[in-house]
Amino acid sequence: MLKNTQSDNWVFQTCDALASLNNYDIAEDCQIKLTEKNIGEWESTLSAYLLSMQGKSNNKILEALFHAARDKNASVRTRAYRALFATKSIAALAFIIDRMKVEQDDLAFEEILLGLENTADLQEQIPASSYSAMVSELEKRYILSQNTNDHLFQTINKLSGRKIQNKGR
Repeated sequence: MLKNTQSDNWVFQTCDALASLNNYDIAEDCQIKLTEKNIGEWESTLSAYLLSMQGKSNNKILEALFHAARDKNASVRTRAYRALFATKSIAALAFIIDRMKVEQDDLAFEEILLGLENTADLQEQIPASSYSAMVSELEKRYILSQNTNDHLFQTINKLSGRKIQNKGR
């Protein structure tokens, strides 16, 4: 794990900027440069992050992002969740829903909420039982939270509305 938070932030800001360009050649060139800087264990995570933010995904990318989503560094987990949502993979979605039960960092959890809200046809991508369990988990988390989380409340309402609409079909 990188010890220097400033270095960590620089790397991910660079990746964010490159991913937003949607230029695979530039992103690939950045990956080569990052590798030359001897980032070591971050190499596969950074590659996965860059590729997933461009909508590219495979099992190796997902594995690297699953690993990053379990990292001790909340900043890394937050970015891993963002990248996992970007893959639009059902496996990534199932993984995130499972991880939301244990995620304690507020910013990382906010990233999960944003991703859930912005995933088109979420209720059609996962089984109805998983969808209901996800909404129930969010409701439980809201009840147990010490302070009022308006974003969590709004997400629950939005997802509950989808669940009700889905039952009517």
